[in-house]
Amino acid sequence: MEQIQSFISLINSYAWGVPMLVLILGTGLFLSVGLKFMSIARIPFGFRLLWKGRIPVEDAGEISPFNALMAVPNLIALIVLSPIVFKI
Repeated sequence: MEQIQSFISLINSYAWGVPMLVLILGTGLFLSVGLKFMSIARIPFGFRLLWKGRIPVEDAGEISPFNALMAVPNLIALIVLSPIVFKI
């Protein structure tokens, strides 16, 4: 059992080391160039949408862009922490 654990630890250290860093950064650079740096160029437009003001009365049941944006970290935390919570 100890040998299996040390083997998995060795593979884990290689997989999550420099190769994974190169893959993540390379993918980000590839997508940024391929999309013509849209993620950087559209930041002002995103903030303008985010803070464009209160919702009119006729749209009272809709989700604002800010609330939709804030739901994403909540979902990520739920997915990441749920195995820990249910294990206890």
